[in-house]
Amino acid sequence: VAEKKNFLQNFTNKVFDAIWKDGLNLNDQTIFEKLLKNLDINPLIFLKESSDVQIKNELIKRTDHAYKKGIFGVPSYIVNNKIFWGQDRLDFVIYEANK
Repeated sequence: VAEKKNFLQNFTNKVFDAIWKDGLNLNDQTIFEKLLKNLDINPLIFLKESSDVQIKNELIKRTDHAYKKGIFGVPSYIVNNKIFWGQDRLDFVIYEANK
């Protein structure tokens, strides 16, 4: 939904910050809805759109593609055919990319 509506980068950054910096449980619907509201996103519309069959099918397709590449979590990075997983691996990602 965020990609379709052109706010993917901001959404991703805020979700990652909420999880890794703030330690929020985004599985809690109240917390997730508050995050959406703080991003000026209507939670009811966002959640309705995210349950659309086309969106769900795209998620399944992307998940399958990631699985086939050996990706098992986020954030994951593939550089020079090597997989790096976790925000604490960014130095390794940058090092590999600069080779």
